[in-house]
Amino acid sequence: MNRLVVPIVSVLLLNVYAEKVWAENWSVRFGSDGQHERSVCLLESSVQRINDGQTMTPVKLVFNGDLMMAQTKSNIDLSYQGVGIQVDGRSIHKVDSLYKKTNAIFDKKAEEMVQEFIKGKQIKLVLGFWPSWPKTQTVSSRFSLQGFTRAYRKFQYCVKHGRIKK
Repeated sequence: MNRLVVPIVSVLLLNVYAEKVWAENWSVRFGSDGQHERSVCLLESSVQRINDGQTMTPVKLVFNGDLMMAQTKSNIDLSYQGVGIQVDGRSIHKVDSLYKKTNAIFDKKAEEMVQEFIKGKQIKLVLGFWPSWPKTQTVSSRFSLQGFTRAYRKFQYCVKHGRIKK
């Protein structure tokens, strides 16, 4: 009897660990993305902090089904070289536009990015901030993709059914 209990307990503990990692790195919620007038399903990364030249600003990645957005609380400067998102050393996805000066929008290849996220291990987000005078350098933050695929499935369910699957 004890030989059967140990594997079952081990599987249960692994499931609890996987759920905890998913919840720490990526989550799904209803909320405003600033692009829609109503609440929508959002897939979000955990919040990281990066130095904008004056303070440590929070930054997170948000996907609303149409676009990927890097949300910060600092003004982003697109004149820096190399600004964008890179998955596992692949080519950089450049910022397509800014929203309210503090959010980098990636909408032209958002679905391609999601597929890279599903296959990838880590995201490197590179940003430059204004005002940084004299102009200094870009800063980067890394986001783990562990748990992304599971969160993306929950996001798809949310979009299809209008609710978050528990």
